[in-house]
Amino acid sequence: MSSQTVSGRCLCGVVSYEAQMEKAEFHVCHCGMCRRWSGGVNMSFDAGTSVKFKGEENIGLYSSSDWGERGFCKSCGTSLFFRMKEQRSHYICAGSLDEKNDVSKMHFATEIYIDKKPASYEFGNKTLRLTEADFLASLGIPTNT
Repeated sequence: MSSQTVSGRCLCGVVSYEAQMEKAEFHVCHCGMCRRWSGGVNMSFDAGTSVKFKGEENIGLYSSSDWGERGFCKSCGTSLFFRMKEQRSHYICAGSLDEKNDVSKMHFATEIYIDKKPASYEFGNKTLRLTEADFLASLGIPTNT
């Protein structure tokens, strides 16, 4: 699957989007904030700055760190995206994709915060696995350790 436009929405439908998916891959985050926010691991795809929202006035934002914020539907609570504040780059929650999108060829590429993953589950896929320190370093964000 090459670059394609994908669409999605929240559970109640008041927020919808179209975004460009440059790579047919998704990523999983095991950090405690993502697990608490999504009720499990957070699966997302990189939409960069290409995302266009309808119903944007219904999006709530939560500043979860100095460098990132999370977007959700204020009506139904659907987790929609994680956004890098400075770059305005979006990582869209894969569960919000519309069924009409051909995502069957998406590749499970990366697990981040692998050192924060609970021992109670394990994915069988071979992925790039980054610790918290490795991931933050790849973004040029200093760690507090």
